[in-house]
Amino acid sequence: MDMTTASCRDFVSALASSAPTPGGGGAAALVGAIGTALGNMVGALTVGKKNYAAAEEELRALTAKCDALV
Repeated sequence: MDMTTASCRDFVSALASSAPTPGGGGAAALVGAIGTALGNMVGALTVGKKNYAAAEEELRALTAKCDALV
């Protein structure tokens, strides 16, 4: 099974089985990818808001880094 195209349900089922892969590294990679996507979402929702104007340059830079990782 190609884990990069597996559904979350299939990935978790395989992770819970006795199969050697995916292992802890695969689970860590999935969590890292989800965390990066959430960071990108927060940046996308925050950029352009007047309450965060002072941090906009940094937010844009961080969002660009997240885009590069996703």
